[in-house]
Amino acid sequence: LTFSRLPGVLRALLGARMVEILAQSGAIDAARVVADSVTRSPWFPPSDGGLLQAMLDRARGYSADALLRLEHDNRDDPPDVQARLDLALETQAAVPAPYLEDASALAATERNSDSGPALMASILRVQARSGMSEDAFATLDRLERWMAETGENRRLLDQLRDEVWNNLARRGSDLGIVQSVLAREDWRDRALSRDTRLALAGRLIDLGLVTPVADLVGTDPSPDAAHMLARASLAEGEPRQALDRLQGHDDTVSRQIRAAALARLGDSAGAAAEFAALGIPDQALRNAIAAGDWPLVESLSAAGGPSADLPGDLGSVGARARPCRNRTGPANRRQIGRASCRERVCSVV
Repeated sequence: LTFSRLPGVLRALLGARMVEILAQSGAIDAARVVADSVTRSPWFPPSDGGLLQAMLDRARGYSADALLRLEHDNRDDPPDVQARLDLALETQAAVPAPYLEDASALAATERNSDSGPALMASILRVQARSGMSEDAFATLDRLERWMAETGENRRLLDQLRDEVWNNLARRGSDLGIVQSVLAREDWRDRALSRDTRLALAGRLIDLGLVTPVADLVGTDPSPDAAHMLARASLAEGEPRQALDRLQGHDDTVSRQIRAAALARLGDSAGAAAEFAALGIPDQALRNAIAAGDWPLVESLSAAGGPSADLPGDLGSVGARARPCRNRTGPANRRQIGRASCRERVCSVV
């Protein structure tokens, strides 16, 4: 009520900010009253009314409607562009590339004010979320050149860098990840969050690019970091090193990697026992056959039967493993079929 009694020129100057503050604080009715009062001021441009209504729509939970309203108005003032970008991020809506280019040009004209860097930060977030990692990195580098070296600016840049690398690690193409890691050095930045570094390390291991993994993981003592380092060792053909890196970790993932490392080392019996304990029958069966552990083969076959993708008549081998120890007996050869027990087992191994 006090605001509505202010002179029109003051209402026009303060109204948009008041509506934004009230809407963000959840005072929707008060924000609506202020918006109505502002629009009645002769000093308030009617074309700015769309932004006020978009703020109210967003506060009421109608973000999609607010975005459509701003897209319809298609104004190029910094507050309108900022609101449209923020709503696009909030609603996961696509933003046309030409609009991002225009927004970037507008941000350049505002670089010496608070609105310029804020616009660039939103542009970068839209690019990173949309898979435009190359453009996002270019925007980040450009913004870093703009901003003075202050603690607050450094925190913002570190946050934006983390968002770009995180989106690239989780949604980027294989080629995009490889190109970015080879072309840039800021993936080594210790300001990157642990979640981002581990996600990126996992993608690089999957791609066979394991050299950067140690730098990404660093001295992280968590089980997830140990998993990444052990997987990298396996990818490099160092199963014993993988076992060393898993010492002290007995979670499910660690045991799966440990079982794979034992199999690589030729310890089929140990691998079979681990896979069986983990409930992975296919791998347990393969390694049990390689180790000649016929009681375990029979137990696994009786429990659930062999997987369809295993070669040979593995079910026959598992079911008759114990009677087949006498491989030269004619009765056993008749049980197995045309091929001897030895031939059938070797074909599977």
